[in-house]
Amino acid sequence: MKVTDEQIEFIIERLKEGKPLPEEFKWLLFEGKQEAELGYFGKERDINIITETMAVPLQRVKGFGEIKENKAKYDSKR
Repeated sequence: MKVTDEQIEFIIERLKEGKPLPEEFKWLLFEGKQEAELGYFGKERDINIITETMAVPLQRVKGFGEIKENKAKYDSKR
């Protein structure tokens, strides 16, 4: 889609005023890839982090309120 002269003028005015552009200009100006990724110096790729992370064995998660085993032991002593 081509940007018209009227739209260009509108964009220039908004930028000079320091105001944000309306959402509809996002797709008009930036065709193609609609997803962005934050990149900075020293950022590692996800795959590198995953492969370098030490593997640990899975362990049973204990939580409060799990008294089924204890209750059975307590009831049998009565």
